Amino acid sequence: MIYISIGALFISLASIILALVSFQRTRIFQDYEYATRLQMSDEELTFGTKTLSNLPALSYTAAIENRGTKPVKIRSIHLDYGDKSVSEKRMKRGIEGEIYLSSGQRHKLEVNISWQDIEQMKARFEIDQAMFSLRVSYHDLKGQIREATRNYGGFDGATCVSVVNRGDALT
Repeated sequence: MIYISIGALFISLASIILALVSFQRTRIFQDYEYATRLQMSDEELTFGTKTLSNLPALSYTAAIENRGTKPVKIRSIHLDYGDKSVSEKRMKRGIEGEIYLSSGQRHKLEVNISWQDIEQMKARFEIDQAMFSLRVSYHDLKGQIREATRNYGGFDGATCVSVVNRGDALT
């Protein structure tokens, strides 16, 4: 009789452990399946030259797209330019404020940075470079604010620096 109750206890513990492992695996799969997937598409980045000062120093157009299965709340999209490594020495040009992207939805982005803006930034921060990066601040599925950054290069002194990004994925 005691052997039957020990066997039943063992089977109960095994089924509880199996249920916990199954729940954990399902949660990991669900986190992956519903994860935020933002992607940049149709990117066009053009650096100007100082000799043609009537043209912008940087012209950027792109579309941000939600490739995930759930809607995404984007807090802001900025094009930062300034020092490569010190974030306090960067200007933060706002491209978009708060927007919502449903699954498969695209939103067009367009910004131009003039040579006058670059010179003002260099004088303000006393630096001789203007490196550009796109910064997207968004809410993940748990409601936490995340930031994704994509570097593009820029001007270091009189030299134009280009950064090659792999793929279109932002998150």
